[in-house]
Amino acid sequence: MLLSSCNDNNTNPSEIDSFDFPLAVGNEWTYGVYDLDENHEKIDDYDYKYSIRVTNKLNFRGKSAYEIEKDIPFNDKYYSVENSGIYLHLDYENMNSNEKIRYPDEWIKFYDFSKDYWTMYRKEMKLVNGNVVSKGTLSTYGSKTGEKTITIDGNDVVLYEFLEIFVSEEYRTENNVTEHFITRDTTPRIIADGIGLYSNKKKWYPDNEPFPDYGFEVRLIDYKLTDK
Repeated sequence: MLLSSCNDNNTNPSEIDSFDFPLAVGNEWTYGVYDLDENHEKIDDYDYKYSIRVTNKLNFRGKSAYEIEKDIPFNDKYYSVENSGIYLHLDYENMNSNEKIRYPDEWIKFYDFSKDYWTMYRKEMKLVNGNVVSKGTLSTYGSKTGEKTITIDGNDVVLYEFLEIFVSEEYRTENNVTEHFITRDTTPRIIADGIGLYSNKKKWYPDNEPFPDYGFEVRLIDYKLTDK
């Protein structure tokens, strides 16, 4: 299926029971990775593309899960859909040491069907490097921002938009002096009803001009659903 869009009907976020996030062995989605211009809009031609496919259904850590594979290095490993929302488990065993500090070895609530704001995960951290001790929390939250309807393959499809908000709060002590640091990073994401993950965007704000690009957007360009 090739994608196209024309209608654009925005609405505010609201509580919903659920929508169709299709998971079945054989499902496959192809995404283009686009550079962003100075207005953080995607450039017409994608830089490269990759595919995600569902390869297995199994029970994993208390949930009915679907295992996924990707053409490029990728931390997502399992997805699960329940009445309360969409859950994600990362490939923790194959992460590097820095990734294991940031991410949990547990199910992450990627999307909540009933709440406009929710906790995806929260993790305590402690690092000791010589006489420097860092303690704090690493948290990620979801916040719904709206819905809109577009046309894909001649059908009206609802897009559910939300922000993934990462917050790091750190207390760093060196020579009995403690400093407090808070950092925040936000990723806009979109899920397409009946199709799956639609897009996400990372924005960069360079200090010096010129700059080759201003971030990137990952957007769905093709898909195949075996349960359709």
